Amino acid sequence: SLALLAPRLLVKMMFSSAAGKDKELINQSQFKDSITSILKYCFQNRIRGYMRDIKLYVAWLGDFADYTSSVIVWQGTEDNWSPPAMASYLYEAIPGTRALELMEGLSHYSCLCGAAPEICRRLEQF
Repeated sequence: SLALLAPRLLVKMMFSSAAGKDKELINQSQFKDSITSILKYCFQNRIRGYMRDIKLYVAWLGDFADYTSSVIVWQGTEDNWSPPAMASYLYEAIPGTRALELMEGLSHYSCLCGAAPEICRRLEQF
């Protein structure tokens, strides 16, 4: 796997199409080192779980109406990997959805980095 043989090359390839604030994020050495380590670890030690999850994700035929938990959808407005239209669809389709948090100018990973502190704060309340 490229993640094992040349993890930095894989990161460079992944972020070659980066949009929004992800373009800035990938130039930060701390982020680049972290995402490289995560990819290497996942593909070295957790490949079976990753493949299982991807297969389930693309084959899922479930009905959102069956989902009863409360959901907050976080979305970067400049995300070109998981488009904002998908977030809007999920917000409308999942009955327990409480909020659609659009993060202006953020893309895929920059949205995750930006939302993580608030997500953690909310989880502490449980």
